[in-house]
Amino acid sequence: MRLQVPILRTFEIGRPQIFAGVMLLVLAALALARSAQPDPGSFTSPDSVFMLRLQTAGQAVGRLLAGGNAPPASSSAYWLGFHTPFVLFGLWLGGALWWVTRRLYNNVGGYVSLGLYCSSPAVIFMSSRINVDLLAAWGLFGIVYTSIGVAHTLYAPPAKWKPRILLLGTAFGLTASAHLSAALFGLALATFFLLYLAPGRRLASIVILALSCAIALLILWAFHGFSLRSFAFDLSPALRWRWHPLFHAFYAISPLLLLLLVFCLLVLAGWARTRYFGNWAPLLVLAPLLLFAPAGGLSGGFWALPFLFVFVGGIFSDLIESSPRLAISLITLVIVMQLLAALLHLTRLTIIHN
Repeated sequence: MRLQVPILRTFEIGRPQIFAGVMLLVLAALALARSAQPDPGSFTSPDSVFMLRLQTAGQAVGRLLAGGNAPPASSSAYWLGFHTPFVLFGLWLGGALWWVTRRLYNNVGGYVSLGLYCSSPAVIFMSSRINVDLLAAWGLFGIVYTSIGVAHTLYAPPAKWKPRILLLGTAFGLTASAHLSAALFGLALATFFLLYLAPGRRLASIVILALSCAIALLILWAFHGFSLRSFAFDLSPALRWRWHPLFHAFYAISPLLLLLLVFCLLVLAGWARTRYFGNWAPLLVLAPLLLFAPAGGLSGGFWALPFLFVFVGGIFSDLIESSPRLAISLITLVIVMQLLAALLHLTRLTIIHN
């Protein structure tokens, strides 16, 4: 069954889209169940203007639903105003992850990556609470793969560049509004990928980066209310990254995923078939995020998760093609164990709340 969406002429709803939608619905159900338990003090990084705008919008929605009064943290009005946007961002990041991995590795890689994402206790947790790390991860993922997409169109007629330049600039602007360190890290990665993937168009790459940064500054200025006084900010804290191996944070997120990463690295080292750009690209992003952390102490380990899922999806798409029974059994076991861990955590929260 295929259903064409008239507004998006190139987008069709078929079996792959339905399967992906079901997985995202599972994530939404788990995140919504988790968000029924409010997290006191979970509003983090007040320097994030994106977070401040979301907080203002959440207050307005909460007051509207509560009949003009400030809703208590235990009310459904508070939940709808403050938690639901982050559930939507979690679904948005999952949809982007599936879109990228399906284009890179076909349906199999897309299912593996999205299955790991939607069953991840860390993703469920972050999608259900007010936090800046989800916004940073969402923006960083968009910057990296939009820049790769832009690089691949640089040999096409310039008329096709405009939408992707606008998209890249928007990704920079929203990410900078959420977390400046993530945006600057994304800018470094975008510069590398554009110059590496389009060696014959390096001048055009620099021009595109400059235009994208101009769009980003305009978006950032808009988030500051078009005020030059409030727009002034200090870049030095965002540039302070320290040697702080995030393997520890990654282990805390999920020892199972750390083992899965080691397994996939061994496959990459020992099997030449898996060593191609689609697998190297997420690994190039993942490696520095596991070795360095922003000085602010936010969860760079969480930023790395989407790129880990892309990398694992690529490795397992090849493994499933060559040894389907063993590879499918292994990745299914990991996904089921993640789901059980998430459900166990939800059960504990329900008992504590009651």
